[in-house]
Amino acid sequence: FPEANGHWVAALEESLMRHSDRVLYVSHELMKRDWDVVGDRAVFLDHGVDVDHFTLDGEVAADVAAIPRPRLGFFGGLDDYVVDMDLLRRTAVENPDASLVLIGDATCAMDELTRLPNVHWLGFRPYADIPALGRGFDVALMPWLGNEWIRFANPIKLKEYLALGL
Repeated sequence: FPEANGHWVAALEESLMRHSDRVLYVSHELMKRDWDVVGDRAVFLDHGVDVDHFTLDGEVAADVAAIPRPRLGFFGGLDDYVVDMDLLRRTAVENPDASLVLIGDATCAMDELTRLPNVHWLGFRPYADIPALGRGFDVALMPWLGNEWIRFANPIKLKEYLALGL
């Protein structure tokens, strides 16, 4: 986030960690990074997934069911600092008999991808609709960039995909 004062934020974060009784982490990488400051006050708390919401049972959303199979799918934010858009483009080009199904808001240009005949960008969908959409995937994708943001992440998306049987 270029608009943030990185030095001030880092100093404030370190002060908070030094003065906290416990520091909770959802990322092992972040916990390792901060170990010298936090030590045994660090607690790893993994994400959970609402398995009642992301259940195998239920219908496939009609708009996904209408897309030809096999369906390679992704749901989530299509953000240029997280998602490898070139990988998605190559996936669509190198798998012309498969449909690439993308669900979510985009903060990057989608024109190049959506011009491909086998790419289906459905845009934003409410959280309540995501399981019915994901149930229609044959393959679930996590097309992340190999950057620091992702290195320190612990994506709940993996657990959501697994709960859907993907």
